[in-house]
Amino acid sequence: MEVYAERNDLLRELGFKDYKTYLRSSLWKGIRQRKLELDPNCYGCDRNDSTAILQIHHSAYTRENLTGNSLEHLWTLCDRCHRWCEVTRAGYKRDPFQATKEMFRVRKLMLSRRHMKYDTHALIR
Repeated sequence: MEVYAERNDLLRELGFKDYKTYLRSSLWKGIRQRKLELDPNCYGCDRNDSTAILQIHHSAYTRENLTGNSLEHLWTLCDRCHRWCEVTRAGYKRDPFQATKEMFRVRKLMLSRRHMKYDTHALIR
């Protein structure tokens, strides 16, 4: 996908061999830590680091968020929600825009399930 090629070009401009190298860098680890401190729960299902492995989803790759000058377009997701958002049922990787659209759908689904759970408890009492 073109968006990933553009991301990789930008990362090479910043001095990184590839995305995997970037994710291992102290720069990314610092950005990730700052985002997790601001948003310590999964945006999709609201789990936190005591119940899930938390990751950071890029809804867009910009020079500002890749260098840590902005946390815009970064979302905290647990590994389950991140995989759900980024990979289709058929196993294809979504582009960041489509993955983010799916992330909002997942959040809406999880919130409706949570409300149904609470409504069911209220009916039992």
